Amino acid sequence: FTGCEVFSLCSFITNQWEMRKTPLIEGSLYETFFKVIFDGRVFFVKKMFIVSLLFCLALISCSAGSPTNPTARSILKEDVQADILQYEGLIYSNAAHLDIAFTKGEKLGEIKKTTTISIGFKDFYATQLTAGTEIFSTNTQLIIAEVNGKQIPYLALIEG
Repeated sequence: FTGCEVFSLCSFITNQWEMRKTPLIEGSLYETFFKVIFDGRVFFVKKMFIVSLLFCLALISCSAGSPTNPTARSILKEDVQADILQYEGLIYSNAAHLDIAFTKGEKLGEIKKTTTISIGFKDFYATQLTAGTEIFSTNTQLIIAEVNGKQIPYLALIEG
């Protein structure tokens, strides 16, 4: 069922409960659902079931879901020339324009492939850095790429 179908079903059942006159269509799913609710059990339990169902429906249909971190595809769709790399499933963007002090840490690995194709973009893939470029951790949220002795900071793109 879609959210609208469940909501319509609950509205229909609530109206039938209050009016108690129009029988449901024979052999339909509504009939089965109707009989479960109207089988002579305690009214309070049935009403709470409908209220609970409507409450769950409202929560499900109104939730926006949790934010997701940007992917190579979403970044490259906006800017084909973006300078990004992927490490541990996160996309890092060139942050050379930021003035952040950091200390170089241990080596994390090396760039495996240079590509602007977002399909199959994996850890240690980059759009601008060449294969073999070393990547290091820092004492901050940055990671750095070392190119010809120069340290280029990259910042993780995280939503939320």
